[in-house]
Amino acid sequence: IYRAAYFRMYDTAMDGKKLNFFAPWGIIQDVTVRSGILSYPWDIVRRRMMMQSDRKKLLYKNTLGCVIKIIKNKDMPAMFKISPPRRTSYYRRYHGEGKYD
Repeated sequence: IYRAAYFRMYDTAMDGKKLNFFAPWGIIQDVTVRSGILSYPWDIVRRRMMMQSDRKKLLYKNTLGCVIKIIKNKDMPAMFKISPPRRTSYYRRYHGEGKYD
């Protein structure tokens, strides 16, 4: 989903235009953020489905069931929630601390 959204939004924004150096850079930054936001809920669903794989009793029957259960039990903002350990991992990765140096 990420790559499809990224390339489609980029192609739509550029549309064969001849732009200076900084305009495509800004478009790329915008498209990267937007495609990440668009694909993140599906990453949450994928992660939850993978976590149940070794359980005897399954929590979710299929992908749609997982989405419905998340939204019903935790509301829509849960689809965009980043856990504290992942926040720390992102901070370390992009700010040069920890194991990503």
